[in-house]
Amino acid sequence: MSDKTDLIRAMAGVDSYTPHEGESFMEYTNVSTGNYEPPAYIVAFVFFSALGYQNYGGMIEKVWWHTYFSYKDILFIIRDFKFGTWSLESKGNILAAKGLVPEIIGKIQCASRYADRLLTKELNGQIDAGEFFINNGYGKLRTAYEFYLDEAKTAMQAIEEFETAKALKKPAFHEVAENHNRRIRLENILTYRTVPLMTSFFSLLEFLLDVFFAFRQPNMTFFDFRNRSWRDRLKAVIPITPDSPFTPVYERLSLLKARYRDPLAHGLTSESSLLVGVPFAGLVPISYEHLSDTVHFGFTQVTRDAAGEMIRGFEEFLALLSKQDPYCYFILYLDYGFSVPAAKEASGRICQQMTSYEGFEEWLQAKSMYEDAVTNRDI
Repeated sequence: MSDKTDLIRAMAGVDSYTPHEGESFMEYTNVSTGNYEPPAYIVAFVFFSALGYQNYGGMIEKVWWHTYFSYKDILFIIRDFKFGTWSLESKGNILAAKGLVPEIIGKIQCASRYADRLLTKELNGQIDAGEFFINNGYGKLRTAYEFYLDEAKTAMQAIEEFETAKALKKPAFHEVAENHNRRIRLENILTYRTVPLMTSFFSLLEFLLDVFFAFRQPNMTFFDFRNRSWRDRLKAVIPITPDSPFTPVYERLSLLKARYRDPLAHGLTSESSLLVGVPFAGLVPISYEHLSDTVHFGFTQVTRDAAGEMIRGFEEFLALLSKQDPYCYFILYLDYGFSVPAAKEASGRICQQMTSYEGFEEWLQAKSMYEDAVTNRDI
């Protein structure tokens, strides 16, 4: 059986109803409101696209569509409401109608699983054609990065305060080992704060590269771009030339990623982790130079100096984006929370507004007010 057949079967007993002349939706009373599972757009697809019901349009403020049906000889209206919810209304025997609500919702939920698969086929065609938007996760990713950045800085500050206090007082003999152990504990804490900092930064960077692709439109498809290494993607949207301010930062990020982020993100599985038994030493790495690899063999994986280098590199890169044209415009756009169009024509229309920072911000403010009004269904 097809998804369409299964959908129709799931809705058995729900029959279309055409209101007679003079019948008003005002005669109907709410019997279930605020439903969000499934979302209203899927419910609309079930009734209008799959079942072919007539859409009678808006009926009250903040309602975009509604239609009528009967179930077990009781009449209902199903309609949407703002924020993706939907409601059921009925007339006549309201008590009996409320009793049928769980059955109706169950049928709609079952049908919607088939509808979702049908709609996915349609939406995949639009994605293949490049007609899609990138969800704006900038706020979440940037907030996570800033949280771990603050945590790492706090851990570094704790080490500095420890070193300052130790320098002011010569330790007694019994305090030497205690101070050493405390320093190791503080550096371990720094490592535990720095690892998620690295992860959150490069996660943010991955997202930004997708956004920069949408606005800069290098000569490749979005999915070809995504399949490339992060270095190739970065170079495709940010020029890494001798005179570019991004070049030294890019080189620093590449080194940090290779030396710290990749080994720690992939379970310390680089060449340094391979050990071989030799006479008089036991297990050793294939080169003694690997012993200098702090990530694999040091007391702590990330030293204070390495953490400081990471923090400076991450902050410098993001600071450059906020100052350099055109990236400062892209970041400002993300700050307003808008989804990012991947289609060249749609992103190009936005880029046409990027003639001055102040003017672009005014345009974004107006766009934000308009979209808020649409979301709230005030217009």
